[in-house]
Amino acid sequence: MALHTSHHSHLDSVDYILIIKANVDHTPNPNEVRESKFVSKDELQTMLKNETLKFTPWFKLICESMLYKWWDNLDQGLEKYTGEKDIRRM
Repeated sequence: MALHTSHHSHLDSVDYILIIKANVDHTPNPNEVRESKFVSKDELQTMLKNETLKFTPWFKLICESMLYKWWDNLDQGLEKYTGEKDIRRM
């Protein structure tokens, strides 16, 4: 998963999560992203517990409610999550 640190902080926003298992070129827009890095699920869980790091509340909600489940099913069973059309309000 790629983590991005944004230059902007918006309370009202629509955010997209793309889950892909592939070798990809990762070139974030420098006007939108200050820092980016790939992390494992374990690394992300450790980072979220680190009080010196700052994450938006919505990102923590997404991790707890959906992201970890998707991550656990990345190698098998992710099909049940494809084709979702619901907008989730956090």
